[in-house]
Amino acid sequence: MKIWCRRLSLVFLALSLLSLMACSDDENGQGNEPSPDAGDEEDTFDIDDNHYEPGHADFHSDYQLILNEFAFNPGSPAGDGALNQVIRFFLNQTMSTPIIVLLELEDIDTDAEEMLIRAGAGLHAGAPGGGEYVWDDELGEPDSTIATIDADGDLHAELELLNFVATVETDDETMKTIIPIRDIELEGMLRAEEDGSNPRIIDADLQGVIWYEEAKDLELALEPGGPAIALVSSSILDVDDMNHIYDPDDEGITENNAWKMSATFSAEETVIVD
Repeated sequence: MKIWCRRLSLVFLALSLLSLMACSDDENGQGNEPSPDAGDEEDTFDIDDNHYEPGHADFHSDYQLILNEFAFNPGSPAGDGALNQVIRFFLNQTMSTPIIVLLELEDIDTDAEEMLIRAGAGLHAGAPGGGEYVWDDELGEPDSTIATIDADGDLHAELELLNFVATVETDDETMKTIIPIRDIELEGMLRAEEDGSNPRIIDADLQGVIWYEEAKDLELALEPGGPAIALVSSSILDVDDMNHIYDPDDEGITENNAWKMSATFSAEETVIVD
């Protein structure tokens, strides 16, 4: 009987200790529920996060942004080749000659569901990584066009031209390759803090056309110090992958002479210096 009582007492003691530990964990926020910040990265801009839910932000009238991610989609021309690797490498803005694609949104009016947008190549305005840019003066400032944006920040735009510029040190020179992408159609989600600050464009899609006539003589170095290779080649833009008829002068062209590309991208706030 005494042995049985001692065992029972030990059981009660163990249960009591477990209860106290559970209470202590709850008080310190260390119970079974994970911490809201556990595993989260700063500025993830999760669209399911109430902090950035649609309609949450009071958008400013103007924003200046820079592409920080861009990739042609799998199955799209150039989507399965080396071009995505080149773009990913040269989007690093701490480099002296990165790929710089600027976006400027002006006169944002979500009540009227419209705004002005322009996009084009840029250059560092100061030291690499300084966060200030100018439009590439060789190409000139792009024209603005009317686009749509709703109260949630969902936007849609059509642009005649977006020049994608890659400047790379090759074996014996600095090579600047200008790739014109025409008939651009893009859509994405503009998100910001409640007061409209810290804007981003997320989950954005882009479609555009690269015309064979404008691409056939272009060369591109896939890495600094590496040799230049033809843009129209089996490793980048294969002629067998041409899937679109581009006929700007209505000449009645009937055979594919261009690549219609699809890509995803995102953009973050920057400063475009006049």
